[in-house]
Amino acid sequence: HLSLANTLVQRNCWDEAANIYRHLLRLDPNRAEAYFNLGGVLNKQGKLDEAVNSFRTFAQLVPDNAQVHFSLGNTFKKQGHLDEAIASFREAIARQANYPEALYNLANSLVECQQIDEAILYYERAIAIEQDFNQAKFNLAVLLIDRGNFELASRYLQQILEVQPNYIECYCRLGTILQHQGKLPEAINALQQALQIQPNYASAHYQLYNLLSVQDLAASRQAAESFVHF
Repeated sequence: HLSLANTLVQRNCWDEAANIYRHLLRLDPNRAEAYFNLGGVLNKQGKLDEAVNSFRTFAQLVPDNAQVHFSLGNTFKKQGHLDEAIASFREAIARQANYPEALYNLANSLVECQQIDEAILYYERAIAIEQDFNQAKFNLAVLLIDRGNFELASRYLQQILEVQPNYIECYCRLGTILQHQGKLPEAINALQQALQIQPNYASAHYQLYNLLSVQDLAASRQAAESFVHF
C-alpha cells in the first residue's frame, strides 16, 4: 500500500494518495513514513495546518530527522509564519549542519525579517557546502550590493555567469555595481548584454535608459566646462 501511495504521489494523484496514507495510519498509528509522506501531500493540496500536524507527528516519532524540520519550515513559510519557519530551519540545521537547502531557506527567511547580517552568514555557509549554489550566490550578491561591498558582489555574479551565461539579472546587477563605481561605459555594456539575451526585458531597458541619461548629462557638463575654460 505504501508503495502504491508513493506512486500516486509521483502522478500528482493527491486525494488518492492521501486516502491510502490515512488508511495505513489507521492500521498502524506509529508508521512514521506515512505521516511524513501524508504531510507532503497535504502541503501540495494547500491544507497547510493539517500538513504541519502530520509533520509534527513524524518529528515526534523520528526526532533526529532533519528533513521533517526543513519541510515544517517550508510549510510555515507558506503560511507566512516566519518566526516558526526560522525556528524549524534552525532545527533542521542543528540535526544536519551541512544542509545547504535549509541554510538557504533560513537565509531567505531572515532577509524577510530584515536580519541581514545573519542572512549573509547563512548564504555563505550554503555556498561553502555547495559551491555551485548559484541562487544563493545571487541573493548574497544583492545583499552585498546594498551594503556597498561591490567587489565581492561582483565576484559572485561573475562566478554565476561562468556557468550560467544567460542569467540575465546578473548583468543588471553588474550594471548597478559598475554605475556605482563610476564605470558608465562598462555598466552600459553589461545592460546591453542582458538585452541581447532577452530584448524585451523591461528592467534592463529602464536601467539602461537611466544610465544613458547620466552619461549624456556627464558629457554635457564636460563640454560646458571645456567651453568655460576655452
